[in-house]
This record gives sequence, C-alpha cells and structure tokens, in this order.
Amino acid sequence: MIEINEKFSFEQYINENEKVVAVFSATWCGPCRMLGTVLESIENEMKGISFIKVNVDIATELASDYDIQTLPTVVVIKSGNVVNTKSGFMSNSSCKEYIESNFA
Repeated sequence: MIEINEKFSFEQYINENEKVVAVFSATWCGPCRMLGTVLESIENEMKGISFIKVNVDIATELASDYDIQTLPTVVVIKSGNVVNTKSGFMSNSSCKEYIESNFA
C-alpha cells in the first residue's frame, strides 16, 4: 500500500486507476494501525484494486475535501468517483466483503 498525502498526486492517482481503496488514518490512531494491517493482508488477494493510505495529519486539505470526521475511514473510489465511505475498524472478512460489494 502506498502513501499519498498531496492533493494533486491523490487526484491524479484516483483518475489513473479504475478501482481505488483509500484509507484515511493517522500514525497515533490504534484502530488505524490495525486496519492498515488488515488492508495490507488483503491487498495481494484483491487483484485490479489499488490501495492507498492518506495520513490526515499531513494531508489536512484532502481530509477536509473528503469530509473525514472519524478515523480510520475507508473510501471506495471507482473511475475517479466516491462509491462509498465507511469509518471504523473492520475485520479481514468484513473488510473484503465491504470492498467487493462496492466494486460488484
């Protein structure tokens, strides 16, 4: 999972990749670290989907643009458009199900 914290790079990335899962998190957030581990473990299983991490402490403008109120928040983006947003920790199976259902 790559980390993108600059608005231009983020927008360019989501427009160049058809299916993107972006997790907005912070280094001090325990549930964020746990969800990061879950996403890294399923990333290789979910071919054709790009995973990115956004640090809200650095990318404050992006966090504001995407109305991030709770950490962690997973944003599912398809063809440059937000499909769905979900906040809080998810287990491996529920995270996979959430992502798959939004790209079905």
